[in-house]
Amino acid sequence: MCVKSHIKGDDGCKYDIVTLGPIGVLPEYQNRGIGALLLDRSKVIAKELGYKAIVLCGDPDYYRRH
Repeated sequence: MCVKSHIKGDDGCKYDIVTLGPIGVLPEYQNRGIGALLLDRSKVIAKELGYKAIVLCGDPDYYRRH
């Protein structure tokens, strides 16, 4: 799931960002690269929409690979 959110920078400005996750893939479809494809496509869409950052929610060990 992706949700529009915002963060407040050290400069006091508010920046729109996307909060993403957790990504879930049914067990019978895991280890086929589907989660990576979902994450990659989400990054492309966020960039196309003008977002400068994505905050990931979920297992750090999974997202660290990406």
